[in-house]
Amino acid sequence: NREIVWSHSFALGSQRLKQMFPKANPPGEGTERQQAIKDLRSKVKTKLKGLSKQLDGKAFPHVVGTAGTIKAVGRILNLREARMNGSDDYIRELTVSPESMEFTFSELRQLSAELEISTRAALSFLEGLEAKRRDLILPGTLLLEEICSVLRSKSLQTSPCSLRDGIVLSQVESLNL
Repeated sequence: NREIVWSHSFALGSQRLKQMFPKANPPGEGTERQQAIKDLRSKVKTKLKGLSKQLDGKAFPHVVGTAGTIKAVGRILNLREARMNGSDDYIRELTVSPESMEFTFSELRQLSAELEISTRAALSFLEGLEAKRRDLILPGTLLLEEICSVLRSKSLQTSPCSLRDGIVLSQVESLNL
């Protein structure tokens, strides 16, 4: 039907969460870091309560994302899977020009758990993670995990298009050319 049923912009994002909870990222350590991660999750859950109420029990089994975090997660997980399968051509293609990538919610949760205990040094060796995303990957992954929990999503997919692409397309369609 192409009708927007509900819309809301949340004041959440990887960068904002990184600024709000700096001790959740390396070099934070031990119980201080674990508490910051717990507080970050709690903040996200609180912000998403309105969405949960609006969904009224509905599930969205498949999520498509366009932002940097979901693309970084997709790249990390798809490169990991390609390495396990010995798919060198796919590894080269994914490293140069990532297209649409798919992964499961359980793979996302596993990566989140790994990131929660990773050091800054370990992040620098995480294949597929760009240096500029090292400080954003944990808050972004936790945010993505919480969103998927609320939506009850089982799988995720990245889009090679961006929000900007959709806005431009919408404007062109409104011109009736």
